[in-house]
Amino acid sequence: SAGFAGGEPFLAREAYRVWDLCEELRPGLDCTVVTNGTQWNARVERALEQVRVQPVISLDGITAATYEAIRPGADHARVLANLDRFCRYAARVGTQVNVNFCLMPQNAHELPDVLRYAEARGIHVNALTVLGPLACSLPQAPRDVLEATMRSWEREDGALAGQLTVNAVTW
Repeated sequence: SAGFAGGEPFLAREAYRVWDLCEELRPGLDCTVVTNGTQWNARVERALEQVRVQPVISLDGITAATYEAIRPGADHARVLANLDRFCRYAARVGTQVNVNFCLMPQNAHELPDVLRYAEARGIHVNALTVLGPLACSLPQAPRDVLEATMRSWEREDGALAGQLTVNAVTW
């Protein structure tokens, strides 16, 4: 197996060169690709046929306002459409889509809705702790921010806990 992460693998020329080699030397190789989900085109589709990809989509907000504030220049609607494409691909080839949610003060309030969204699609969410920069680090956030986050999560806890199976551990 192989893993591709860092930057955007579907924009990296070297990743495509490696996938070409894999097709030649090890057809059907299992690969994990951590992507921001912004890319979907003929070149991506070809790569998905060269290797057997388990996509991991970085989704740092479920609303366009939050997502696009965290990822300037990214199109929230396009990313969600691509996430659905990756889900159809994974179902066809027998892999699984996962979501990485980088937990920050800027998006912590959306964690419950991200979990609901993913749960409805059978997608596991990895909630990742951001340590830096400090402005994006929930563990380093001021006490009032942490308390507000906890209060919002506590309000969601009863209802959300009963709605989750795939993401119960994440919650």
